[in-house]
Amino acid sequence: NGGGPVQRNLRIDRLAIAFMGALLVVGCVRAPVQPVLPVEPPVLWVDAFAAEGGDGGVEAALKTVPLLREAARVHVRSGLYAGPFVFPAGTTLEGHGEAVLFLEGAGTVITANAPLELKHLSIQGGAVGVLATAPLSLAQVKFSGHRVAALQVFDAGVEARALEVASRLDTVGVDAINASVTVSGVKLDG
Repeated sequence: NGGGPVQRNLRIDRLAIAFMGALLVVGCVRAPVQPVLPVEPPVLWVDAFAAEGGDGGVEAALKTVPLLREAARVHVRSGLYAGPFVFPAGTTLEGHGEAVLFLEGAGTVITANAPLELKHLSIQGGAVGVLATAPLSLAQVKFSGHRVAALQVFDAGVEARALEVASRLDTVGVDAINASVTVSGVKLDG
């Protein structure tokens, strides 16, 4: 007849223990951890000859180099682009054709306070072409017309390949203080 009260309580206790054991096993089983993949920065296109109102796409380029809040891969087509410029960490600027970033008068054309990569660009004017206080990578970059220095590096590292530096007799090509500068394939003029 289902046994007495002691036998019934034993069955309930065994069920409770089995249920708690099942919960414990289920609680320990987790879904596999998905690896965190690096997020690719957005890609933007800039063209000095584009119509106003572009969205930065390859077919609807922006007319000027944008003020960025987060890293991006910025492709800059031939043209003149007035600075000064400061870019967020992890940004890459790549020129296509003769893309010239410049600054009239004193000041710095590009300030690299965060890791930055520059490729296939011309940097002209200003007192300083690029001021780097964070890691900087340069490839096929031309510097000219700076009043103090083409490149100033303070407490940072720079890797540069295939640079052209045209400076006046009273200016410095590369000014490095407490810095690591690795260059290859540099053409100095002046």
